[in-house]
Amino acid sequence: MLGISIYLSENIEEIKKYIDRSGKYGVKNIFTSMHITEENSQEFMNKIQEVSKYANERNMSLMIDISTNTLSKFNLTFSEMIEFYKNIGIKKLRIDFGFSEKEIYEISKYFEIILNASTIDEKYCNSLEKAGLNLNKITVCHNFYPRIETGISEEFLLEKNKLFKKKGFKVQAFIPGDEKLRGPMFEGLPTLEDHRNIPTFLAYIELMENYLVDEVLIGDVSAKEETFERIFDYYKNKRIELKLENVNIPTEEIEKHFWKEHKNRKDFSKYVVRSTSSRVEINTEIDPFNTIERKAGSITIDNKLYGRYNGEIQITMVNLKQDDRVNVLGKIKSEEVALLKYIKDDMKFVLKK
Repeated sequence: MLGISIYLSENIEEIKKYIDRSGKYGVKNIFTSMHITEENSQEFMNKIQEVSKYANERNMSLMIDISTNTLSKFNLTFSEMIEFYKNIGIKKLRIDFGFSEKEIYEISKYFEIILNASTIDEKYCNSLEKAGLNLNKITVCHNFYPRIETGISEEFLLEKNKLFKKKGFKVQAFIPGDEKLRGPMFEGLPTLEDHRNIPTFLAYIELMENYLVDEVLIGDVSAKEETFERIFDYYKNKRIELKLENVNIPTEEIEKHFWKEHKNRKDFSKYVVRSTSSRVEINTEIDPFNTIERKAGSITIDNKLYGRYNGEIQITMVNLKQDDRVNVLGKIKSEEVALLKYIKDDMKFVLKK
């Protein structure tokens, strides 16, 4: 579903608050790293034990990114590293680089293994299996890219994920946050470059719907509570919340049904999202008003000139011409229009101011 990232250079109390906030919305996995250069080693060792304990008490777990640099950075032998993680209650390790297939197999005896997706090809898969690893029990996690213009393309992500699925891996990828971004670049931490400047909720849906991703991780320091609420609602209830602007609802009866939960038709259109219930529930004839051009994202209601379609609420997915039979009630915010294509057969949606 959804995971978060924490960075031990941040204030420990703020980290705990973020863990608590995200935990309310089903987050179980918490990514952090033990080989990035910014972290102070002794302070990090103290903090990671405290945070691991805090997360485990809330039925959440740290997923620690390690490499062979971790051993030298923290002055640990391979065996000492394993014992350290076991003692502080770590259950998942993301292996970045430097460890042999035999060492990864040894680590897998004690921890769930997550591999860096950028290191994996057909040859490496064969080597892992020869070393005794069961690929069906391994997750692969794509990188995030702090520098702008360095994130991977949609085509590359899908091509790699098809290979991973064929081999039996589960797949993770990153999206940027929308509250506090992580330095030193403060440019977002996405896997896909095209996700760098789009809403976090949209980036989540796109990864889950289009790219064979099993779990999405927010790469930045934090995301807004509203974003967690929308993602949780989408995941649990298969419902998309749409934010509106410039709404003008002329009658109480229309307003009564406008703010209810809607559902798109099973035989969905590529031009409009159609509420299945509104024209059945709205019984009075609706007079024509505001029958203007329908820009993409317009929320409309058919008036009495449309006969039996009177009362049907729609959202336009593309620009449509003016029609005397169709009243425009308002529009969804421009950054929300891209969500409409994910409201497919029987998908629920709600409209919010």
